[in-house]
Amino acid sequence: MHTALFFPGYGTQRVGMVKDFYNESRAVQELFETASHCLDINFVKLCFASSDAQLARVQNAFPALFLMHASAACYLREQGINYDVVAGCGVGAYSAAYAAGSLALADGLYLLSKLVKFYRETIDTDVWGKVRIDGLSSSQLESCQVVASGDARVVITLSSTSHILICKLTAYMSLRQTSLSYNNKAILTDLGVESGQHDSLLQDASSSFVQYFNKVDFRAPNKKYVSELTGRALKTATAVRAAIINQVTHPLRWDSIVRKVEQADRLLVVGSLPSYIQERAQTYSITTSRDVYALRPASAATVDTQQQIF
Repeated sequence: MHTALFFPGYGTQRVGMVKDFYNESRAVQELFETASHCLDINFVKLCFASSDAQLARVQNAFPALFLMHASAACYLREQGINYDVVAGCGVGAYSAAYAAGSLALADGLYLLSKLVKFYRETIDTDVWGKVRIDGLSSSQLESCQVVASGDARVVITLSSTSHILICKLTAYMSLRQTSLSYNNKAILTDLGVESGQHDSLLQDASSSFVQYFNKVDFRAPNKKYVSELTGRALKTATAVRAAIINQVTHPLRWDSIVRKVEQADRLLVVGSLPSYIQERAQTYSITTSRDVYALRPASAATVDTQQQIF
């Protein structure tokens, strides 16, 4: 069976995630011990006994989500569940690199701690905001004056009619007017900028973050690693490293990732199902075991909806 393993990004973390894996697996416990030693954080307390608000803080969420993803990948391997393709979004891209054998746990934690520092120092939330807009095509967005002028930029494409933009706060009302001009078809949702901008605005500032990659050794992935920038499978250590670096300054194509991993006979999603997959739920037969969702094409005649993952 051709299996893809997918790691969603910031916002899908939750207290108690992978606790069963931790309780049952000595290897997972060792991952938590290593992570706690690396960053001097009590990850057992943070992941299993804190509040959702505390875990959602970027300085906590980034390394914790990476560790929980790594724990799930470790547990899957222990259970003899093999996967051929890995992919992730945002923090999940680091997790996918770990699951593909391209990035060590300690190195991933190190880079994410520096990413948190970079975002907190460089993103001016008083000037730029992040918004999701649903109901407009890419061509309709591009025809908007506020987008054409550069005051709003598409940084993540979720689907053909769903996009995430960063925009100057002064341009927000213009986006709202765009919604009205299309008979109110467009729905705007305010988002936090905690997970980054993914835009060339950060090109100059990103050099302060990129320098930390010189201290980390990436290895060639032993699984197909799908880039969140292009949706293409990467085969070399250099390519994986470049893809993770470039996510800071380049738009992300989550729609391309989803199309790629949907080609598998089975898609395993760790943690919570992100909205861009939930919105396609009717195309899947979905089962869940603990903190892993298994999605198979709903049209597959051999699907057993009661089949367990573990």
